[in-house]
Amino acid sequence: MPAFKDITGLRFGRLTALKVDDSLPHGRLVNKKIKWICECDCGNRKSVAASSLGRMTKSCGCYRSETSKLPRERICLGCGKKFKTRTTKIDYVVCSLSCRIKLGIKKKSQSECWPWVHLQDKDGYGEFWFSGKKYRAHRVAFAIEKGGIPHGKGVLHSCDNPPCCNPDHLYIGTVVENTADMDRRGRRVVLRGEDAGGSKLTESQVKIIKKSNLSARKLAARFGVKDQCIYKIRQGVNWTHVP
Repeated sequence: MPAFKDITGLRFGRLTALKVDDSLPHGRLVNKKIKWICECDCGNRKSVAASSLGRMTKSCGCYRSETSKLPRERICLGCGKKFKTRTTKIDYVVCSLSCRIKLGIKKKSQSECWPWVHLQDKDGYGEFWFSGKKYRAHRVAFAIEKGGIPHGKGVLHSCDNPPCCNPDHLYIGTVVENTADMDRRGRRVVLRGEDAGGSKLTESQVKIIKKSNLSARKLAARFGVKDQCIYKIRQGVNWTHVP
């Protein structure tokens, strides 16, 4: 337990210690820290741990509220120009989307892929945050170079390399075209039957169901599934790959 030290009347930043906080449910100590009632220069009172006074806590919160509203002058990491911002996060120490893209792309020759070297999603596509919104790197790179993306359209890769942000390797396409491109390149994996993971039946059981003359209710009870499952198998809706 920390030794008690009387700090009544002492100032810590904007706070003045008034008295020990005796209103706590377990007495003076909370997590073995003595807490003091302090009055801020703005007039608010706050209970603060003695170990935090003057180090982590210097006001009731008014100082942070005041300073957070003032934009700070920063130097853009992309173009080197000065601009004003309210945050120091690396994703935001740039003055524009085009400058943010410059930081994450590793440019090579015009014919080669320009990989995104920062954060990538589970599919390998580059992504980043800017002004509270998440962007995909290759879409931003295409929009900046080619002049925008039509509503409802996607940006596809002719190089079949998801991290690539080279505008010459990108083109506009639809979801259907993207799916067809994946099938043509053999990148779309479709899990069927037992490989799907959530299946309650095996291929051998499905073969029995298709050949059986029993009612759907009896087969459903036998294999632990619903009647509708049996109907869909017999009608050729599910398990179409099983003869």
